[in-house]
Amino acid sequence: VVKGPQATLFGTAASVGALSVITNKPEEDFSAAVTIGAGNFAAKQVKGYITGGNDTLQGRFAFSYRDRDGYIKNIAGEEGSQSADGTQQDDMHAIERTAYRASLRFLPTEKVTVDLTYTHEENRDSGTSFKNGLYAPTGGDTSPYSFVELSGSPYSTEVLGAEKLGVNRTTEDLNLTVEWLMSENLTFTSVSATRNFDSLEVFDGDGTQAWFLEFAEDAEGDQFSQEFRLLHTGEKLTTIAGVSYFTEDGNQAVPFSTEESIYLNCLGALGTGIPCINADGSVNQLSAVLTEGVYSEIPYSAVFSNFGETDSLSAFADFTYALTQDLEITAGLRYISEEKTSGYSAVAPDSLILTLIGAPAPLLPVVNTDGVVLEATDKFNDWLPRFNMLYKLSDNTNIYATISKGRRSEVLDVSSTTDEDGNVVADVTLVPAEIIWNAETGVKGQALNRSVTYSASVYYQDYSDFQVTQQDDAGNFFTANAGSATNFGFESEVRALMGDNFDVFANLAYIDATIDDDSAN
Repeated sequence: VVKGPQATLFGTAASVGALSVITNKPEEDFSAAVTIGAGNFAAKQVKGYITGGNDTLQGRFAFSYRDRDGYIKNIAGEEGSQSADGTQQDDMHAIERTAYRASLRFLPTEKVTVDLTYTHEENRDSGTSFKNGLYAPTGGDTSPYSFVELSGSPYSTEVLGAEKLGVNRTTEDLNLTVEWLMSENLTFTSVSATRNFDSLEVFDGDGTQAWFLEFAEDAEGDQFSQEFRLLHTGEKLTTIAGVSYFTEDGNQAVPFSTEESIYLNCLGALGTGIPCINADGSVNQLSAVLTEGVYSEIPYSAVFSNFGETDSLSAFADFTYALTQDLEITAGLRYISEEKTSGYSAVAPDSLILTLIGAPAPLLPVVNTDGVVLEATDKFNDWLPRFNMLYKLSDNTNIYATISKGRRSEVLDVSSTTDEDGNVVADVTLVPAEIIWNAETGVKGQALNRSVTYSASVYYQDYSDFQVTQQDDAGNFFTANAGSATNFGFESEVRALMGDNFDVFANLAYIDATIDDDSAN
């Protein structure tokens, strides 16, 4: 676990720190294990592994399955609810998650190790509980801890992609790592990886029984990365250098479903004074009144889609030199070059009710592209350095200081607008790269024959173009520039081993974080 920017060795995604997770590798000796668990809300879990092989080829298979009922009751679809004849929704926060990992290790020679790992995971969770604080479910209250009535859309399957609220997500990952000990002091490593994901989440955006703000997020993407690196260890100089390539192609569609009269009435746009939801939990649907009986209901649907392609190429080098037996210094640098393409489309027809009253427009405040994808492309590059100093005060105590630069890439945001002639055109916003400079100094040590360990550090972080996520009136999330920001803080920890099975630890941390330019962001 490392904090602060780690772009030199861990890549540009490690803009404020990194957690390195190393999965278990296949072993030559046979072993296996299974763990089974159970709990309330019908919770059950089973996980395990099996591994074994010979001195040339070894394999390992690990798996995990978790299942649990929801713990916040959803009465939608049940007798007495407003949708008693409709879809009976599952209780909220239920989970069903299946994952497995298959690994092969090939050792053709004493100097070459080849690891091939395939990971597969499926999530089938019920909806997340979001409860409206103004309107209570039928026979209930507005407490976030009591039951909900999230009925979703009666056209959920056709418009949103699934009948019930919840998440259906699948991810797959294939990784090939080759390590070649070229000499006693030189190691070559190649890491090839591909990943794809497909996710559909259907959610009730208004948190009530009303057919009001019913959304889905349908996202999919493919990624590929390749890294080559060399590690050379000399008597005083350690060098790590390499190149890496990353490409991603993804898209995200946000379908929307509502009933026009409910939508306009719940927004207060009709001016009737009729509440969105009555005290008895019933929803006021006014289409028949507004259209003089021509329509009993007016379903409305729209979909907004974002598309993105990223190609990134970088080269890096990191040098650590021992000036003396007690003092070593490190300098590293990564250069990154990116090309991004962003796209946007909207299918947002005019509202029938708004058309009837002479003000035709989509229900949501967007410009309809009628499915045409609007695109923008741009290129970016940057240099990301780091500098470290480590001094050994004694065999048990080190002091250190570090300065490093981190970066969250530019965001190329595309939406739709109209030009002076009323033509639909791309509305392109470029959010600058978020840059962070981190300076830190501290001490780490141990005492009493390693039974006591301690650390303390002070850090200062300076951000420019701090990126934040905001939401527009149409419900779309977008990235915005909050300006500059700073963090100042310190952290300390001490741990004492009091016996073979008992230890005591304490930590203290303080942080003063400020958005300097516009705290409203």
